[in-house]
Amino acid sequence: GCSSDVQIHWYSLSSDLYPYWNRSHGLQPEIQAYWIDLSKKYNLYPHIAFNTKVLSAEWDDAKQQYVIVAEDVLSGKRISSVAHVVISAVGILDTPRIPYEIPGVGKFQGVSFHSAQWPGSIDLRNKRVAVIGNASSGAQFVPSVSEDPSVEVVNFVRTPRWFTTRPHIPYSDTEKWIFANIPLAMRLHRAWIVFWVRPNVAEFWLADASCS
Repeated sequence: GCSSDVQIHWYSLSSDLYPYWNRSHGLQPEIQAYWIDLSKKYNLYPHIAFNTKVLSAEWDDAKQQYVIVAEDVLSGKRISSVAHVVISAVGILDTPRIPYEIPGVGKFQGVSFHSAQWPGSIDLRNKRVAVIGNASSGAQFVPSVSEDPSVEVVNFVRTPRWFTTRPHIPYSDTEKWIFANIPLAMRLHRAWIVFWVRPNVAEFWLADASCS
């Protein structure tokens, strides 16, 4: 159920518009394929270090550079490098938080995992599934998991939240052709989302906040 929270033509880069999105809100496989294609197009992979943990980034005043020490999490090998600029862009959700403080969590004998570390081999058919929390991730995967009638989902919610609909409206083959072949059509569609659809959504959230 992982998906963009805004319309996909607004979510994608203005410098690299893509005419063949299948729905108004892109699903994870499509979005991942889009970013992989861009990484290949701009030859980014030689400049990316995967499976690497930054241990320290210390400023050397004499050299006017940062000295960065990183570790390959697979081999344990440490790598030292220098940089003039360091930008930390890990966000606030880089470390999954499992609520171990809930009584009985440590004694649970079934399979448990954080949604950010979803195991690809998991089969939820004919299972009773407990979901703790209903924030952005829960709002995406709970409806998806619940589509299977053999899965019983119990959602534990501490704080009720407001939700707006996300209809995932399909783009027709005709619309995709127009985006791909008629100059400015796709850019005008994106501008319509930015200047008309998005402000209305913002007003909806503000109204809900005042109601709560």
